[in-house]
Amino acid sequence: MQIARSEMYGKAPSLPQAAKDNLELFDRFLRACDTITTTILARLSDLFNLIPGSRFEDKHHPGGKSRSTLTLFRYPKQETQDNKVGHNKHTDIGTLTLLFSEQWGLQVLSPETSEWNFVAPMQDHAVVNVGDSLRFLSGNALKSCVHRVAPPNVSGRQEEHRYSIAYFLRAEDVVQYKDSKGRVISARDWHDEKYGVFRLSHDESNSDRILTGGMEKGEEFIVS
Repeated sequence: MQIARSEMYGKAPSLPQAAKDNLELFDRFLRACDTITTTILARLSDLFNLIPGSRFEDKHHPGGKSRSTLTLFRYPKQETQDNKVGHNKHTDIGTLTLLFSEQWGLQVLSPETSEWNFVAPMQDHAVVNVGDSLRFLSGNALKSCVHRVAPPNVSGRQEEHRYSIAYFLRAEDVVQYKDSKGRVISARDWHDEKYGVFRLSHDESNSDRILTGGMEKGEEFIVS
């Protein structure tokens, strides 16, 4: 289930029924996510000594038009092995991702060893991912996190339903930056182009480097 931030704040008729039935809960949760991510951006701006107008949070006004989205994921239990289960390797499109899950399955590609490592779930904690937009806005000083979702067992199948919640903070549509191909592109155009790759088949998307934002090739992590 996906809920655009603009839908929630505008109480749009297109909201999923589950959100309409629990409007106060969803609204409060999304606003808390906004507060957390804005605070992180402000602290990063301080560390980079950015001046007003060029600060990271200045590219993410809550009232600005963006693709920021709250998504509820469900990976169904499997009876047989499927090598295409989970979520293909990728970097996130936007700026910051808050990921909430109390189940195993998230893996990150280590920049030191180029090996996949599971991220241990911690109750009452969230995983914070740097996405492509923040990498580009920081002039590649901050790195996008290459990650995927995989079954956490030797059977190679999803042995129980897996649930997670992710808040994807994305820059305002009109914000521009230089992407991994050296192009000056808007946040909206980067979102639409990469989202198109997500829609491809598992094998097709796996061969397109935009999927990982230019951060790795094959299983090799690009650190420069």
